[in-house]
Amino acid sequence: LLPTGTETLMVVDDEDLVRRSAARLFGDLGYRVLEAEDGLRCLELFAEHRGGIDLVVLDLSMPGLSGREVLRQLKAQYPRLKVVVFTGYAADPVEFAGVAQIAEKPFSLRQLAGVVRQALDA
Repeated sequence: LLPTGTETLMVVDDEDLVRRSAARLFGDLGYRVLEAEDGLRCLELFAEHRGGIDLVVLDLSMPGLSGREVLRQLKAQYPRLKVVVFTGYAADPVEFAGVAQIAEKPFSLRQLAGVVRQALDA
């Protein structure tokens, strides 16, 4: 049984398949889900929903505005925001100070659901 929730999540990934799969999973688990296909859209959506997003699931490797830059800007504006980053590279915990969880690709949807619930509950 996968952990469920009712919080609002934003899934940010330039890969349509990854983003849509994660968004569908979270929607099926009861979360309200917003999707952003890149860093700029993430920041726009965040401004539109000011204070209404409980957690951001953020891919680090995106063209244009990188996930690292998005993370830096979000944390500067909203220091208490919970963020789960996912990456295909070995993650350096020092680089991601303030991040709730790090999920290294490839991950299963079960793992992702667990990581998100842990981050929300922390």
